[in-house]
Amino acid sequence: MTTENVKCYETLTYNEDTLECRNCQNKVHFYCIGVTETSFKKMSKNSNSRLTYQTYLGPATKSTNETSNKFEKMEELFKSVTCMGLHFDEFNKKMEAALLEMNPLRTENEKIKTENIRKDENSKISSLRPHNDIARM
Repeated sequence: MTTENVKCYETLTYNEDTLECRNCQNKVHFYCIGVTETSFKKMSKNSNSRLTYQTYLGPATKSTNETSNKFEKMEELFKSVTCMGLHFDEFNKKMEAALLEMNPLRTENEKIKTENIRKDENSKISSLRPHNDIARM
């Protein structure tokens, strides 16, 4: 199956997962021209011959440096995500420990508030009693 390379105006030959230009020997992936390999195979020769692309997107094989740089960046990203995950897990553990520590303190604080309210009420009542005793005399 063949199609035309607009840059060279030559036919492209189907070869595994790429199309290869007979003239410039450059290759292009199917997805680079917006077609899946399966749909390319199903195309009629008429449809196939009309399949073109405006600018040649370069060879299908990338340089080893470019591939290794992308791989290194992906590895760095993976390490970063893993590190962030570990920090997040550590943060969650600290947060759980702080909550466990705070719950008894919260309960104790409520008890102290209740006791203070009772003492204030008792103090007010006590301060009123001597006046009542003096008035009775």
